[in-house]
Amino acid sequence: MTKKFLTKNSNYIIIYNIIRINKVNVQFFTFSMAELRYLPQTTSNLTDEDQTKKMNKLIDLLEDCDDVQNVYHNWEKE
Repeated sequence: MTKKFLTKNSNYIIIYNIIRINKVNVQFFTFSMAELRYLPQTTSNLTDEDQTKKMNKLIDLLEDCDDVQNVYHNWEKE
């Protein structure tokens, strides 16, 4: 079960497994925003500088494309 609580400027970021989200007790919380995201279970590291530049360029191009809503990857930036 994935459960993670982060604080940021007196706000909380709750990362929770989507399969169990309906069991979250929300009666004591007021949510200003909720969204679903994909989080990788495994990550990859790029050690070659050329590969890193290409990956950055690819991600930038995808994010700039109007037809792309979200970009997900399992690359862990160092």
